Amino acid sequence: MVGLYDWLVPQDRLYADARFARLFGVDPDRAAAGAPLAEFARAIHPEDGPRVEAAMRRTVATGEPYEAEYRLVRAGGEIRWVAARGRCTRGPGGAPERFSGTVVDITRRKQAEERQALLSREVDHRAKNALSVVQAALRLTRAPDLPAYTRAIEGRVAALARAQTLLADRQWAGADLLSLLRGELDGFLDRDGSGPQAEVDGPPVSLPAGAAQPLAMAIHELATNAVKYGALSAPQGRVEVTWRVEGRLPGRLRLRWTERGGPPLGSPPERRGFGTRVLDGTVRGQLGGTLSLGWKPSGLVCELDVPLRPEPTPGEGRDEAAQA
Repeated sequence: MVGLYDWLVPQDRLYADARFARLFGVDPDRAAAGAPLAEFARAIHPEDGPRVEAAMRRTVATGEPYEAEYRLVRAGGEIRWVAARGRCTRGPGGAPERFSGTVVDITRRKQAEERQALLSREVDHRAKNALSVVQAALRLTRAPDLPAYTRAIEGRVAALARAQTLLADRQWAGADLLSLLRGELDGFLDRDGSGPQAEVDGPPVSLPAGAAQPLAMAIHELATNAVKYGALSAPQGRVEVTWRVEGRLPGRLRLRWTERGGPPLGSPPERRGFGTRVLDGTVRGQLGGTLSLGWKPSGLVCELDVPLRPEPTPGEGRDEAAQA
């Protein structure tokens, strides 16, 4: 929408067309007949008023072109952005005579700019979060030699990448827990002839964006351990993953990982192993949750309790995760 105005400076009478009048909340007939500048200026946002007035005074005093972008407060509180342009002409004696120009509604452009700025901040925030998780993975990883270290890191980064893809598919609104689990257990969910080695069961859960990648790394650690030493290392072994959400919204995720049919387990390990350190650092340190490991003769039972808040508390537990 483009509105036209013509302000007679000595008489302080501003004439405007209907489009200009509607933008500034003035009756079109009143604007066509001319009204004091102050009647139109009342619509300018209080925070922008002094700046707009200063720009107009400068144009009247110097004759330089007038340009300003500012907000209008419409009836009911609606905010509209406008871009104003104009020039001030002078009479024979050099005194300012007429101040004329246009006002364009740029609300859509401003909204697009705000969305773009928000998206940029969001991308920056997500990138920093992802890098902090990768940093924790690097510090937590131990291996007897470089090839083993490379394989371990590649596996963890791949888990993070899968979680990143899930988040991107939903515009970072969250990640589907079932899809995340399927990504980690894909090769064991459906096997021709002998049935699945892994089963998953639970209600639909949308993981907060800040929790998806750390949880993906925790699940990846459980799956890797099961393939190397646990139920998934034996043809007859099975893994069952179940979950539920408890408490008031957004609630807490209670996830249970149960292994059976793998190599028999003896007593719990005397020392906390590397995999346990990774799980504990990720679940407790990065997600603010709790972890329970049961070393049963039939196989490992792991229970996770993770809050489903929109984002982990800034900085919560990162040092613990990095030092675990």
